[in-house]
Amino acid sequence: MELGKLYKTEPRQIWKTEPEFTEWLSKHVDLLSKELGLELDVMELEAPIGDFSADILAKDLISGKYVIIENQLEQTNHEHLGKILTYAAGKDANIIVWISLQ
Repeated sequence: MELGKLYKTEPRQIWKTEPEFTEWLSKHVDLLSKELGLELDVMELEAPIGDFSADILAKDLISGKYVIIENQLEQTNHEHLGKILTYAAGKDANIIVWISLQ
């Protein structure tokens, strides 16, 4: 067995913008699925809801429930919380995943 070395880094050093992270996450949603115990299938990126758009609309293939995945490469705030709730209501999502820094 070969071991690697972990390095701590700031996410913004890898992904300069949230859309870059969204694109990367959509291609590696299996990693998130494993951590959450879901079987996520990406349905749409930047899924429109009124004047806004959710980063990722996915579906859990186990339960059949829709999932909103929102990323925020900064600290959480009430503006994003309000948007996430709006996205969930607009897409009839039962599961919300909010990825943020601290």
